[in-house]
Amino acid sequence: MAQCGTMDRMTFHPRGSREPITIVLSPSAEALFDLCVDPAQDDVLDLRLLEHGLWWVLPFATDKSGAVYGVRLQPGVSATSSPVVAVRRDEAVTLAPRPALFLPALLVERWLERPTRKWENALTEAAWSELAALHASFGGTDTLHAARSVLEDDGLFRACHEGANRRIARAEARERADPSPEREIFDRYALEAVEDDEARVPPPDAGCWSAAMASLAFVTNRQERFRRMRGDAERNAAWLMMQHPPGLDSARSSFPEDRMSREGGRSRVLTLAAAESLARGKAQAPSDWTGSAHWRAILALAEAGAPYDGSAHRTAATALALQHRHAEALTALVAASFWHAAVKRPAADTSAEAARELARDQGWHEIAGHLERLSALRLRASAPPRRPVPPVLVADPAEIFDGPGGDERENIVDFADLPQPAAAPATGSESTPPPPAEGRSSRSRRGRKGRS
Repeated sequence: MAQCGTMDRMTFHPRGSREPITIVLSPSAEALFDLCVDPAQDDVLDLRLLEHGLWWVLPFATDKSGAVYGVRLQPGVSATSSPVVAVRRDEAVTLAPRPALFLPALLVERWLERPTRKWENALTEAAWSELAALHASFGGTDTLHAARSVLEDDGLFRACHEGANRRIARAEARERADPSPEREIFDRYALEAVEDDEARVPPPDAGCWSAAMASLAFVTNRQERFRRMRGDAERNAAWLMMQHPPGLDSARSSFPEDRMSREGGRSRVLTLAAAESLARGKAQAPSDWTGSAHWRAILALAEAGAPYDGSAHRTAATALALQHRHAEALTALVAASFWHAAVKRPAADTSAEAARELARDQGWHEIAGHLERLSALRLRASAPPRRPVPPVLVADPAEIFDGPGGDERENIVDFADLPQPAAAPATGSESTPPPPAEGRSSRSRRGRKGRS
């Protein structure tokens, strides 16, 4: 059996236990499912996310493609109730509204990505049992029955990959694995945007999918053919986008789709486009926008463009905190880290430390604890290597061999038995001087005597 990992570093324990949750997958199941929680990689995953400014994600797993799966930490929300995201480089995509629905959602997404049935057919009963145990450790209350019914549905598979209504079939598959109301609201909204080019602004409340809906509304309403008639909708959607962390559910192309783009850098491009849209229409912007500290950061982003380093968002976070708008201040700090990481400035980003202090002051214990660990990890990673300490020599061998096992001095050579050097002659005593060393001439001895 190959150990896939333990959950002891995570701040949530779905069963309410303080004991570490050990997850063990056989090599065959691990290879088939392509998911590993490896404690030896915890520090590596944390530093990777920190490098991209994604310190607000608590990672717990990875796969062979390099994707990192983690909990999106939110103010005042426990990790067991927080969304799970999949991260590739600096872009995070919401996968499930909480950890208990993570594995069903991931199983269905893997099923939708594959054009044949070979993968799910290779999942044996033993593999399903292992996956069910993994699911339970994340807080799942069933045995993956709903997800398995999707994967074994031949008719649904054909509809998802071959039918004329593929998008409707894919939405059905996702909703069968994740029956949360937020999932259905988001899927219905996405279908309207993709099929009918309709994206209402503001969108309905869909919980963890709100950032995805805001970016979808912006993409849908900013299409060239709609610009004149939907200018207000485009700006309103852009404003909603800027209320969410950049890099979250905004990796979209220039036209509406029911899934995120895998092309790197799309989040930066779309978020910058939203800022530029707001800057162009600032004359029509309402006063509650222009009077916000956040507004000045948006204009700074639009003016600087791609080289923007996040400094205006750092300033906005301070102002928002002073106004007791603490959750918005945290989002501004997230944005500051994101843009600072995007330009790879040599100066250290202090936004994570500011977020740690904010979380500590506001009693957001899970966020504060995670950031404290990251701070210690970064210090260890940046510290120079320690020089090796030479061993301490013990003068008395008895200090080594005397112990609870009894006296073992009979095994030690007594230093008194060893040949001792001749004693030095006492002062004033007569003694024969040592013979001259070889090679010395009598002349040299006389020369020294004469000089003395």
